Amino acid sequence: MFKLTEILLSISNLHYKYSSLILSVGFIALGISVFFYPAELSQNAGIALFITGFLFGLLILMKSKRN
Repeated sequence: MFKLTEILLSISNLHYKYSSLILSVGFIALGISVFFYPAELSQNAGIALFITGFLFGLLILMKSKRN
C-alpha cells in the first residue's frame, strides 16, 4: 500500500511541475502576442504578462532544484 502511495505522490508532483511550466509558457506567449499586436490591451499589459510568466517559470524551476 505504501508503494502505491509513493507512486501516486510522484505522479502528482510531476503533474504540478509540468502544468505550472505550461502555464508559465502560456503567460510568456500571451505577453509577447499582446506586446506585438495590442488590439484591446496595451503594450504595458503585454510586458507585464511576459514578466509574470518569466518570473513564475523561474520560481517553479528554482523550487524544483531545491527538492
